[in-house]
Amino acid sequence: MVGMMLHQDGSSHEWVPDQWWDLIVTMDDANSRVYSAFFVSEEGTMSSFSMIY
Repeated sequence: MVGMMLHQDGSSHEWVPDQWWDLIVTMDDANSRVYSAFFVSEEGTMSSFSMIY
């Protein structure tokens, strides 16, 4: 069911030359809808909670 399970993952990569950022993506398991996607300097608790405030 839509909204019952959300997945969140962070991916660290050199998205821009000489600049490493983490991409944090939150998506729905049922329909693959992306609820949020944003770059942060470092994945952590606060970046994980940013989507759900």
